[in-house]
Amino acid sequence: MTNNPIDTSMTPISPANLAHAVAMIKHYGDERWGVSNTADGGIAFDMHDLQNRIDQDGVSNTVQFLIDALKEGYIKPEEFSIRQLAECFLPDGLAQINAIGTLSTETTAPLMTLLGAIVETKVKEAFNHKDFVIAKSVQTLPSHPQGERICLFPFTEDLSGAVLDHENPDKLVELDQYVDTPEVTHRGLSLAITKEMVLKDQTHVLLQLASKVGLAFGISKEQQIINAIAGVDNTAPPFVLNGQEKVFYAMQQSQMPWVNRSTNMDLNIESIFNARLYISENLRVRNLPDHYDILATTRNTFLSMDTVNQIEGSSDMRLIRSEYLWTKVRMISITGPLYWWIGDFSKAFAYMESGGITLLESDTHVDTNHVVCFDISEKGVAALINPLYVVQCLV
Repeated sequence: MTNNPIDTSMTPISPANLAHAVAMIKHYGDERWGVSNTADGGIAFDMHDLQNRIDQDGVSNTVQFLIDALKEGYIKPEEFSIRQLAECFLPDGLAQINAIGTLSTETTAPLMTLLGAIVETKVKEAFNHKDFVIAKSVQTLPSHPQGERICLFPFTEDLSGAVLDHENPDKLVELDQYVDTPEVTHRGLSLAITKEMVLKDQTHVLLQLASKVGLAFGISKEQQIINAIAGVDNTAPPFVLNGQEKVFYAMQQSQMPWVNRSTNMDLNIESIFNARLYISENLRVRNLPDHYDILATTRNTFLSMDTVNQIEGSSDMRLIRSEYLWTKVRMISITGPLYWWIGDFSKAFAYMESGGITLLESDTHVDTNHVVCFDISEKGVAALINPLYVVQCLV
């Protein structure tokens, strides 16, 4: 018996005590699993001892432990071998791969559950890739498939008078401005794991396919948000205020009770602060942003290095560049105006998401060469939320 607070020779590490187990493993290790501490403070599992783990903890506990460890990031998809999983989680190992279609659901469920968790983790990793900078600058909010109604502070009234009923201070007055977000759109792709992939242990091929699915969804999300922010063609979603479709970028207050579109604005520090004044006036110096995103194309010839340095040296401004945005603007008008945008994008825009990435085992794509086929879907839509927090500038 070791001086380990988790006696791994006697106590299974089940889902119920996973959090405690992981915390203790970080300090003491787990000889049975061959767990070791990593340089970044995490833990590494020796997947070669998987069969021993199953023998001692049982199939269901082991499956759940691996899924939870995947979700927490303690195990990476790259650490798995799909051949090894088939050997360990099918009763007769690889001998049953060719007969996978004739086996009962109960027999194959542990393997399919783990394969699904590995694929889903890799898809989400690619979907949330750090290069999708525009998506990370806006909020991702849950949404009903038919859209949501989001209440806003009134554009014309004083904030204090709009929120409280002074005769009845405990009662909140209904806010008189609301935005209806669009109905979410659905994207779906199928990913099949073939018998050949398992028998030849082509785990890397499976992970590449999963990454491509996640990147396809991520690119779609990024492009939808850019279309919403740009507002330069009919690909932007409608801005529905109080039940009526309105202009989001207004140049004059005769159009809307805000002004957030300006011309002859070179992208320099003087213009940036002038654009910030628009936001201050729109908000009537209340709830001002604590930071400003500046969105420009990656090929802005009108953006000087001096301006870049001043933005990057600021504590409340961040420069975001987009190659897709450059392509979009040039497709609309090769010789027309160039644009840039400034504001708090997290308050002006949102990505309305219905359920996030979902993965289901397909029952329609039947192929004798497949071990399993997963239907992977993503449901969401970009939405225009509050025009007071952004200004569109034309050079």
